[in-house]
Amino acid sequence: MTSPEPVFQQVSGLWTAPVLESTSNQTVQMHVSIGVGAIGELADEDVDAVLVAGGTQLEQVERPSGVEPISYLQLRSITAIAHFAFANPDDLVPEFVNIRVRDETVTFTLGPGPGLPVA
Repeated sequence: MTSPEPVFQQVSGLWTAPVLESTSNQTVQMHVSIGVGAIGELADEDVDAVLVAGGTQLEQVERPSGVEPISYLQLRSITAIAHFAFANPDDLVPEFVNIRVRDETVTFTLGPGPGLPVA
């Protein structure tokens, strides 16, 4: 399952968007894209995520760390990419995610975007 086109919001002055990559094998894989001014601008501990599915906060099993640090992509602009994984043993449907960048948190509602079929 992939999410529809991400909706960006500002958090700590940086444009940010979460993208659900998959919800298979009782794990939710997600990455957070953050527009930054320079490579290395964010440290691993500057970014965190809390995912709620079926009214339950899912256990975070992967986050940016020294083993799997924030990565950067530079084309015309620079994007920091933080990867997360959450245990979802009951295959609950993701509802929303709180993303923290530095000292500010923003909430993103998850679900199908407009024009997508709903089963």
